[in-house]
Order: sequence, then structure tokens, then C-alpha cells
Amino acid sequence: MLKQIKSSFKRSKTIRSLNNAFKTLQSLEQQTNPRFKLHPSNKQLCFDDNTTYTGFDRHYVYHPAWATRIVKQINPQKHIDISSTLHFCSILSAFIPVDFYDYRPAQIQLDHLKSLQADLMNLPFETDSVTSISCMHTIEHIGLGRYGDPLDYDGDIKAIKELKRVVAPGGNLLIVVPRSREYYLL
Repeated sequence: MLKQIKSSFKRSKTIRSLNNAFKTLQSLEQQTNPRFKLHPSNKQLCFDDNTTYTGFDRHYVYHPAWATRIVKQINPQKHIDISSTLHFCSILSAFIPVDFYDYRPAQIQLDHLKSLQADLMNLPFETDSVTSISCMHTIEHIGLGRYGDPLDYDGDIKAIKELKRVVAPGGNLLIVVPRSREYYLL
């Protein structure tokens, strides 16, 4: 109960601070050539933006940064990505042509980035043919039917086998899967 009271008090204090900041902005608007009208109905309270450091989701920042550096170091003619994140693929495509495959292709248009449809349990590549391929935070979703994939209890295992099948001898497979919470607690 005390925690809820403290939280409500902090939120009320933050609301007062944000409202005061808005009034200050309105006052500053009067001292310049207004380019737009500050109106209370357009006010959107953002409670957690005023921080010392920019927050980010470590889970979705570090692994694409790692993979981009690895693929750039490998420097393949083309990189294949299987359903990772478009953030990763779109940035990587600035340096290396990328073919992004997903059950649901993205309607994205960028130079050196193709978005194509594929089933991770039945990839459209010859055996031992792909020299640079990634599949990050995807395997754990395969077989659950969330993305148009068929329900399959062993979907994750089939997906791993399929990735192993298509990667060329001496090729590179970058794979990322989550670790359990228990691992973090050790």
C-alpha cells in the first residue's frame, strides 16, 4: 500500500512538473515567431523521458550490433537473414546486399535489401549453398503458429536442422536464442 502511495505521489509531482514545463513553453512561444500553436489538447505527457541516460532494450540492441560487425568482417557477396529483425537487415544492407526471408515478407523498399517469403522448416536453398546466414531470436518461435508457420511441436528442432542443411562448408551461421531467466540468476 505504501508503495502505491509513493508511486501516486511521484506521478502527481511529475504531472505538475510536466504541466509547468508546458506553461513555460507557451510563454516562450509568445517571445518568438510561432511556427505552430501549442494547445493543451495536443499535450502528451511522457513520464519517463527525462532521464540521465537514454534507455534501450539490451535484448534487441546488442545482438544485431554483434551480428553486423561479424558479417562486415566476413564480408560476403550477399548475406541471407531468416526472420531476424528488419532493423538489423536494413542497416546491414547499407554495406552488404541482404536477402531477408520471413513467413510474412515485409513491404520494404531499400537498395540492396530484398524481403522474400520462406518457411524456416523448408528453406528454398540447395544443401550446403549459403555462405553467410543469420537467424536471430527466431528459432524459439517456430512451430507456434504465430507468424503463419504451421503448428509443430518440433518446429524449433526442424528449423535448426534446416539452417545446418543450407549453410555451406566453411560458411557462417549466426544464430541467437534467448537464455533462460534461471541462467541470469546464477
